[in-house]
This record gives sequence, C-alpha cells and structure tokens, in this order.
Amino acid sequence: MNSVLAGAAAGFTATFPMTGAMKAMHERLPFYERYPLPPREITERVADAGGIESEPAIATLTVLNHFGYGTACGAVFAAIENRLPGPAVARGMTFGTLVWSASYLGWLPALGILKPATEHPMRRNIMMVAAHLVWGAVLGTLHQRLTEGESMAMKNQKANKKTNEPKRRSKAADELVENKDYRGYNAIHGEDGMTGLDAPAEGEREPEVRIRSRKHKEEISKRP
Repeated sequence: MNSVLAGAAAGFTATFPMTGAMKAMHERLPFYERYPLPPREITERVADAGGIESEPAIATLTVLNHFGYGTACGAVFAAIENRLPGPAVARGMTFGTLVWSASYLGWLPALGILKPATEHPMRRNIMMVAAHLVWGAVLGTLHQRLTEGESMAMKNQKANKKTNEPKRRSKAADELVENKDYRGYNAIHGEDGMTGLDAPAEGEREPEVRIRSRKHKEEISKRP
C-alpha cells in the first residue's frame, strides 16, 4: 500500500480506540467538567454558524468531522514520519502530541472555534492529550505494518525477477563460440558443454553448433 494511503487508513482506524479512550475518561471527570467533548463542541460551533439546528444532523457531522480529521492527520503523518525520532509507536505518539498542540493551542483558538487549552481545566487537557497519545500509538504501529507489507512484497518481486533472468555467457565464452573453438569452450564449461545455456538470451545470436553429446565433442576435437 502507498505510504500516504497507509497513513490515512491507519489514522482512520486509530480514531476508533481514541474515541473509546476519550469517552471512558470523560465519564470519570467531575460533573462540572463533563461538557461536550471537543469533536462535538467544534461541530456545534460550525453548525451554529451555518444555521444547522437538527440534532441528528449535528450528531452525524460530529462523527464525520472527527474521523475525517483523524484520516487527514494520518496522511500527514505518513509524509513526515521518517523525520520523527524513535520506533514507529514513539513516532506516532510524538505526532499525536503535535496534533493536539497544533489544534488546541493553534488553529482552533485562532479561528475562534474553541478556547485555547490553557483556558480549559487541567483534567480536560490530560484527557485530550492521553486520547491523542492513544491515537498516535495505534497510528504509528498500523502505518508501519501496512508499509512493511508493501516493502516485503517489493523485495520478493525483485528477487523473483533476478532469479528468472536468463543466464548469459561470459565474454570469453562468446569469443570461443564465435571462433568455433568448442574444445576451449568445453574447457571453461566442463564436460557437459553448453548444458544449462541452451536457450540464448534475448537478442543474442544462437550458436551455429551445439555440443550435446560426447560423440559430437569427439568429432569436433579431431578437426584441425
């Protein structure tokens, strides 16, 4: 699978455990900190600006926005993950933290969609950072597995191609065949003569005489 497509697929898939972790931690917050989770908050703000009031529509948009953002960020991860330090899971977690920072300390407050993370309760921030770490860990692991499968397939394809390439005679053997020095050719290739080289490589001129038996060799050796 292409690396960017693998990142998008991994980002989409990683959003499932992230959502589960986020909901589980949200339920453990004090009641006064259990206001809607950020995906819902963001969607409500955008829907309100667009005049959307239907609850089913907002709920659907929340899911689409949440998973769409996870997918898009996964594709971005694929483009830069080789610049991040550590093993795959650590690179994913580092990227998850960067996504949280860029979103909740960056573009969301800048656009007036959410208050910056510094104005939210600490427990809310811990919850969101932890959720992004879960997302990043799954993202990094899945992306590595998907791209490793492609790399292994490419290696096998190259190995098979190399194995199936026709055998070519050496330059010295070509000169011996060209000069009809079949005794010299046999001295290089052994008693079996051209065994294993009967099929000339594509584009080569087929030798005029082939030594296939001891009788033929003896006849040729008697020639002056």
